[in-house]
Amino acid sequence: MNIRKVIAVIISVLSISLLALTNVSASYMPTNPIDKDVDGQPAGEEYKDKFEFVLKDPEGNLVGPTIKNNTPANPDSDGNPTYFYGEFFLKDDVDIYLNNHQLDPAQSYVTFTLEEVQTNVPNMKFDSKVYNINVYYTVIPDPFGGHNQFQYYEVDGELYGDIGQRLIQNPDGTFTEDYNTFLKFKFNNTTIHYVNHTVNKLWENSSESSVEVQLLQDGTPYGAPVELNDANAWTYTWQQLDDSYTWSVVEVNIPEGYQATTVVSPDGLTTTITNTKVVTPSQEDPTNPTDTTVTPNKRGESVKTSDSFNALAWSLIWGTSFVSILFTIYIRRRIQNEHS
Repeated sequence: MNIRKVIAVIISVLSISLLALTNVSASYMPTNPIDKDVDGQPAGEEYKDKFEFVLKDPEGNLVGPTIKNNTPANPDSDGNPTYFYGEFFLKDDVDIYLNNHQLDPAQSYVTFTLEEVQTNVPNMKFDSKVYNINVYYTVIPDPFGGHNQFQYYEVDGELYGDIGQRLIQNPDGTFTEDYNTFLKFKFNNTTIHYVNHTVNKLWENSSESSVEVQLLQDGTPYGAPVELNDANAWTYTWQQLDDSYTWSVVEVNIPEGYQATTVVSPDGLTTTITNTKVVTPSQEDPTNPTDTTVTPNKRGESVKTSDSFNALAWSLIWGTSFVSILFTIYIRRRIQNEHS
């Protein structure tokens, strides 16, 4: 056999063996699961491929294609999967980044992020959680400027090794590997249930031509204020509100001279705001008292205090006049006696 053919056969065999070994190694490389729940329960068949997740590198660039929840799990008695989750090879993505970036030796880690992106699933509130995946590394010097070597992950305060196994740091700085606990990510979406909220406006003692009310979502203004008046019978209903929030209503700029009272129905779906006109007592002129409090006189008769005051005044006037007349008569008689 020609020596060239022998060499070609040997190279082919080695290539096939190397490819097979690579495929076997890849098949055993553990993935990092993304558990996907809806209302606290694993996403079933009806949600397969409905949710998507993205991994971003430290510069905020997307790493690979979006990740979908299409991996079957937990088969039932008939062998059918009961839910579907997402998975990706975090270590591969991290290694590619570390091998292609010149990182700062003084900085001990870089941060990848994992988050869910909204899809067109109707009536669904998507989980807003963003996982920060801190990738710790060391820079190994070499003639080519050094290369980056992976150390461990840190996610939500926990440490994990290269295949996702949990690491427990010992007092001396070494790590104990816990192969019963692996790095996983979890997102929980909630089904939106819609409610209506009605506001009613009542008046006591008086009323204004209109008022404005503001809808609040968890205490924060939601939408524009609404005017209440005779035209809408002093009532308004907001419709299709997400029941996962707390909805309330407040009056905007309560009219001067009114006191507002707010009552919410037991089911939290109706708010009644009552404005009561504040009545201020009139100020009395001290020079012209109008107190008509009834008090008894010495004979037990009911006399108004204002009448008692008038009677006393007239008694003083008449008494003074009578004394003056008597004094005048006395003076005249004395003068007449002196001249006689």
